Amino acid sequence: MRRRAGLLVLAACGSSSPGPVEVTRRAIVVAYAGSEPEAEVVVLGHTRDGRVVEQVIADETGRADVGLDDDGYVSVVFPGKLAATAPQVTVVTVPAPLEGELAVHGPPHSPVPSIVGALRLSGSNLNVADYFEVTLGCATTRVTDLPATIDVGSCNLGSDSRIDVLARGYHDLGGDPPAPMLDGYAAGRATLTNGAATLNLPSWRTTGTMVPITLDGVDPDLEWTFRVDGIEFLTEPLIAPAGRLYTNLDVDTTTVQGSLPIAGGAVLTTREVMGTPTAIAFGAGDFLPPLDTNIAQKKLSPFTVEWAAAAETGADAANVHASWELDTAARPRRVIWEAVLPTDATSATFPAFEGELADLLSPIAVVPLDLVLRHVDSSELDGFDALVAAGLHAEDKQTLNRIVPRATEGQIRTSYVFGRE
Repeated sequence: MRRRAGLLVLAACGSSSPGPVEVTRRAIVVAYAGSEPEAEVVVLGHTRDGRVVEQVIADETGRADVGLDDDGYVSVVFPGKLAATAPQVTVVTVPAPLEGELAVHGPPHSPVPSIVGALRLSGSNLNVADYFEVTLGCATTRVTDLPATIDVGSCNLGSDSRIDVLARGYHDLGGDPPAPMLDGYAAGRATLTNGAATLNLPSWRTTGTMVPITLDGVDPDLEWTFRVDGIEFLTEPLIAPAGRLYTNLDVDTTTVQGSLPIAGGAVLTTREVMGTPTAIAFGAGDFLPPLDTNIAQKKLSPFTVEWAAAAETGADAANVHASWELDTAARPRRVIWEAVLPTDATSATFPAFEGELADLLSPIAVVPLDLVLRHVDSSELDGFDALVAAGLHAEDKQTLNRIVPRATEGQIRTSYVFGRE
């Protein structure tokens, strides 16, 4: 029996669409939109060179039983209820494990933003400041004076009705664009009740706990991201010899990222810290070696990329990240492709989707800068099989994805190069 998913006619879960390759084994795939099960994703079993073996649709729990050949590649298409009007589609491709379930995490569903209330914010005078930037979590609003009333969006609420607030006062120095000079900051929490919240900021500060930064033989660009009540609250650059924490900002976890440019790409290390770090240190051993290869398009149909074998980097996996625009009759669409492979791989092929899916997903042109080859290594995993068993993570909509689970108290190292003509 065939059924309709969105605007696409596909095989129902557990049945096969006609394919040129014999089914010799099966795999269980569980798809998630972020951390939530994703129903009705398209799951394709295909060969290494992209030929279709079987195409199924995941059930309401995100599970799909898909047929494979001996090579056993799987591709999962997000979002689940794929329709011709979906503005962005993510396809994740990986060799299927020989045993166990394969978990694939695609982009989470973005809730429709809404205004859920208003915050009345006041504070003592900071006369030297020309304006204030007020961060409530997912958004930063600029106001020229305090007190001020600021809209509270639904994305500003974490696990409860409390709102975390960071206000920073600035005046601009000369230059084009002007250079902002911090005059003071204040942080606090307000409770939203019946759509209204009030916060009288504590005294303005210019100091806070300093986190020393030690660099040994490297000079990376550094930044950190604070998560507050589960929300990515604020990202700022870090400059040695120290970074300043904000007093009264209750940080759950901190992500520290260091990056070093290389020819045609970069090496990048990301660390996760519970709370805030007490010190930050980077040395040469904290980064993967630069990739000594280049990735390029071999052919467009089926879309295939290749690269020379890279020298050993000690990474867990190779990751091809590619994207392209399609101007369909309904609306423009961007397709994101994440292929996750062993580090000794030298090519990757986008699956040869059939019928309407081919029209909706297959590229007609790919810009070299939209093609990236990465090596990815997690301190909490050991090798490709362990990475696949831990589940794949392609939760971002367009940027380079983690691929591996977020490190709890470790680090993720990557080395990447952009495509070439």
